[in-house]
Amino acid sequence: AEEGFSQEVRFRDSTGENDGISRNKLRGIMRVRSLCKALHLPYTFEETAMSYFERAFNHPAFHQTRLQKKEVLVGCCVYVACRQHTWPLTMGCICSLLYASMALFSSTYLNVVKELELDVPALSLTDLVRAHCRSFILFHPSSNIPADFSENLDKVLHRIRHIARAHA
Repeated sequence: AEEGFSQEVRFRDSTGENDGISRNKLRGIMRVRSLCKALHLPYTFEETAMSYFERAFNHPAFHQTRLQKKEVLVGCCVYVACRQHTWPLTMGCICSLLYASMALFSSTYLNVVKELELDVPALSLTDLVRAHCRSFILFHPSSNIPADFSENLDKVLHRIRHIARAHA
C-alpha cells in the first residue's frame, strides 16, 4: 500500500550532498552541470569544471562580483576543463551559449586562471581543428565510406595552415 505513494528521489538529493550550500553556489553548480550537458561533455569534464567553480566561488577575488560575471564564471570553469582535456571548444561557443560578451568572458577567464593558479595549455588553430575533425567518421578509414568522401586529416590541416597564413 505504501509503494503506491512513493515518490522518485534523485540520488543527489537523497545523500544530503547539497545541504548547507548557499543558494547562489548551488545555482552555479547546477549551471555548470547544465552547460556540460548541453555541450555533451564527459562526466570527468563536468567534475573538473565543478571543482574549479567551487574553488572560484570560495575565492575572495570573486566574492564581490556582479551576477553577470558570476554567470560568466560558470562558462570559464567549463572552458578551462575543456582546454585541459584538449576538447575542441572556443570562447565564442561558450559566449554564445551564455549570451555573454567576449570582453567580459575573456577578462573573467584570465582572472580565473590567475587567481586559481591554473595551468591551461595553449591551443593553436591546428590543435583545435585536429581535435574537432577526429570526431567525424570521414577522417577514419572505413569500408563504409567511399574513398571519394573520406578526407586525409593531414591534408586538411595543411590547408588550414595555408589559409591562416594568408589571412595573417
